[in-house]
Amino acid sequence: MTWIYNGLNADGGLEIKGVAPISETGEIFLDGITVLAGPNGSGKTVIRNQMKFDDEVSPLNIDFSRATPLQTLEAMRFCPRRPIPEDESLGICSEPKEIETAREEIAEYVERLVGLRVGYNEYSAGLAASNNVEGNYEYYSLDSLSPGELSLSLLNYIVRVNIIDASSVVYIESPEAFLSPEWIVEYARVLVWINKRIGTRFFVTSHNPDFVAAIRYISEYEGTLDKIRFYYAEKTDSGFTWKEAKEDGDDPKSIASLFEMFIKGIKKIEVYSNDKK
Repeated sequence: MTWIYNGLNADGGLEIKGVAPISETGEIFLDGITVLAGPNGSGKTVIRNQMKFDDEVSPLNIDFSRATPLQTLEAMRFCPRRPIPEDESLGICSEPKEIETAREEIAEYVERLVGLRVGYNEYSAGLAASNNVEGNYEYYSLDSLSPGELSLSLLNYIVRVNIIDASSVVYIESPEAFLSPEWIVEYARVLVWINKRIGTRFFVTSHNPDFVAAIRYISEYEGTLDKIRFYYAEKTDSGFTWKEAKEDGDDPKSIASLFEMFIKGIKKIEVYSNDKK
């Protein structure tokens, strides 16, 4: 199985095409935020693992299925920062002011939400979490934080220290795994903001209806719905397939077909609870 990066499509998005064991011969577009939903064993990870990009794209893999948020965050400490272009008129390296502002505002929002900032601590020569209490910083070891706090802090970190920019494609597997229902929605909101204001593209797999719905409706509110794509993965006798969520009436970005998968758990409970012992 190989994937071929085919450059930008007419809409400015990336096109990736594949062959067996992916039996579907269509395309998955990475215009902004691409969500691939599907049950366990439907090939979501297979699809992602076969992606290849050329040098103009900076893929970053955040995979919570094989590492804890703590392990992932610690690994990010060694991830190279994106080069900042030099402003020839000033002779210094500087991002456009709107990007600098976006980084600061997004990172500060996450810090207020979590109540912590993650950064390099010179005393411990590693990453640590901190908060500012009445002008005095208190420091916490990362392993003292919950997986949910670490998950959101990871977004804070990669935004603030310039690990991602508009050339980045960030893959995140099951970001909702460690989050409360409220923070699932907040996580989706931050992804939409990063895509809108910094230009980073995301490829996300999920099983969670709240996360999928949050991406759908928050992106519509932020005016970026045209860059959001929803796909459904499944396994068939001939291999793994995917299909894009189809239009439903007047809604060109309907996620109704995805919710057919999400309600299977409820149906399973009904079956088991009605079974006679």
